[in-house]
Amino acid sequence: MKDLTPKNALQGKVVHEILEEEIKNSTGKEPDLDGMVARYQKKINQYEMTAQTTVIEFFNGGSDKTFFDTIRKTWTENQNRFVSDIWPSLQHNRYIRHEGFDYCLVDNTRVLLKVDYISQEPDGTLVITDWKTGIEQEENSINKLQMQVYALWAGKYFRSYADRPPKKL
Repeated sequence: MKDLTPKNALQGKVVHEILEEEIKNSTGKEPDLDGMVARYQKKINQYEMTAQTTVIEFFNGGSDKTFFDTIRKTWTENQNRFVSDIWPSLQHNRYIRHEGFDYCLVDNTRVLLKVDYISQEPDGTLVITDWKTGIEQEENSINKLQMQVYALWAGKYFRSYADRPPKKL
């Protein structure tokens, strides 16, 4: 089976990759905005050139001439949100891990999860970050449940923190 990305997930996938690279390589420093823009544009250009073999809808014969132009333009919004809202609270944290699949048990049900980003504040507090890209996300019960499952998982995954689960989600 091919490793295809759906159109509605492509921008989020690329934004996640750029943010992870930036955070992992720039802890404590100001973000490299020009570098982020260049990496994003390069990745989107690569997807556009290979869309028939990498994007589900194009692979299945679909065509959308405005799609790639649209997600190029919305990058500015995502980048500005990262710099103004996200980066200030994470810039001094220690990188722990990101984008790793794992699972936890919830009432004897195995729940597969993929935490976007985990860092640790200087005081030892674990911070679980879930990027929301694309459509403006409002806080809802699904998002709250997702973060509760992440907290449950983190309490087990980081056994040394079992008596002190993540305080910031």
